[in-house]
Amino acid sequence: MECVESEAERSVTRVAAYYDIGGLRLAALAQQASDPDDVSFGVGARYRLSDKLFLKGQYYQLSADDSDYDAALLALGVNYVYGPGLTFYLNYAQIDNDDAQNREPWVTASTLGGTDAVGETARGVAVGMIYNF
Repeated sequence: MECVESEAERSVTRVAAYYDIGGLRLAALAQQASDPDDVSFGVGARYRLSDKLFLKGQYYQLSADDSDYDAALLALGVNYVYGPGLTFYLNYAQIDNDDAQNREPWVTASTLGGTDAVGETARGVAVGMIYNF
């Protein structure tokens, strides 16, 4: 008897857009993935308080093929433009996980490990800087 491994290919289609209205930037994203069939969508906004200070917020929803794997992300933050190319930021994010989901707002873009808190609300705060050269 021969064991054959199957490698399913995951197909993803994503559409994202933003629109500036004065000091306000509105953004939206929608994504459809297959195998498993997941749908993600969300909105974001950034508001310019001054030439140096920006408030921002985002909300995203994951509607998974298995409803026990749904999740919702809420992120709020502030950016301070110190000078040409240098920005400091402070962000807060939380992900509300359904019964079988264990997503966390810090795992993908950091070296921190996951907590494997299945079905819990994971929260994180990030402070940092961006330097564009």
